[in-house]
Parts: sequence; C-alpha cells; structure tokens
Amino acid sequence: MTLSAIAIWENRIAPLCDVTTDFVILDIDNGVLSRSLELFPTDIRAKTQALTDMKVKFLLCGALSEEFFQLLSESEITVIPFISGDLEEVIEVWIRNGVDFNWDEFSMPGCNGFGGNHYRNHDFVAPCKVNYHGHGKGKMKRRGQKNESLIGGVWCICKCGARVEHQPGLPCFNMNCPVCGEIMRRE
Repeated sequence: MTLSAIAIWENRIAPLCDVTTDFVILDIDNGVLSRSLELFPTDIRAKTQALTDMKVKFLLCGALSEEFFQLLSESEITVIPFISGDLEEVIEVWIRNGVDFNWDEFSMPGCNGFGGNHYRNHDFVAPCKVNYHGHGKGKMKRRGQKNESLIGGVWCICKCGARVEHQPGLPCFNMNCPVCGEIMRRE
C-alpha cells in the first residue's frame, strides 16, 4: 500500500499548498486505485501531522512555503512541487509513471521545470528564477511573437528515442510511442 496526497482546488492542483484544505488521497495497491477526498486543517503543522498519521508517502502540489516543505521532509513525505493542471490528468500520469516522470509538462505557469531552480521570496519556495522586474524563466512570448507550439517544432519523445510532432490540444502523455508503445512526454 502506497498512499499519495494531491493538494486540490476546484478539480485542479491547488496553486498554494499551504492554504488549501482539500486533498485527494490515492491508495495504489497492486495496480488497484482507491481514492478519497479529505479535508485538512489550514495550519501547516496540523496538516503535516494529519498526512503523517495517514502514512502518506508522496505529496503532489503547487507552490508551498519553505517551512511547510521542511516539515514534510522531516516527516519523510516526498514532495513533488510546482505542479499545475487538471486533477484527473495528474492522477492518470501519477498512476502510470510515479516519481520518475518528468513533470515539466505540468509545471506551474511561467516555469520551465522545477529541478534546481528555486528561490526564496517572502518565505515561499518559488518555482523559477525570477527577478523583480517580472522577467522569468518561462516560455511566455511578448505580444506579436509566435509561439512555437502553435506553428510546429515541438515534439513528443519516448525513452526509446522516438520523436513525434506534438499535436495541439493533445497532451504528449496521452500518446503512445509508435515504436515501443510506451507513453510519450513533451520534449
């Protein structure tokens, strides 16, 4: 039995884990999924204790404070932060891939992945390197510039090395590799 928790807000990943009270708890046992909605206190210490008491091993969430992150880490809960997106899509990818998945496709807006790009601002762990003038590390384009994903040039890739051009409106994780049948991910 491996329990995972996902911080939610209106059927999406909660943008700030510290203040949310709604969590979906997933129990994945031998490929069988059971899920429940749990309401937690707003206090991060009480929230950490509740997750620990339930024996949750993984927490998927948006942004969170350094203090909350430290509490969870000390309780041996693995945090997968800075995720955004539809709850059902995240659950599907989590069940299929788990911790080893490259979560960049689900990164919070303005963020180009979260590996090693944290900074401290107002005691919150932030998803990207951003200066105070609003110039982030994200993929947003200035007005008038073309977005690569709208004109092609973005690829879905597989572990086996296969590449397929990304189709607008179809997430790469919903595509199977034409070579080996594995789930693809965005390049």
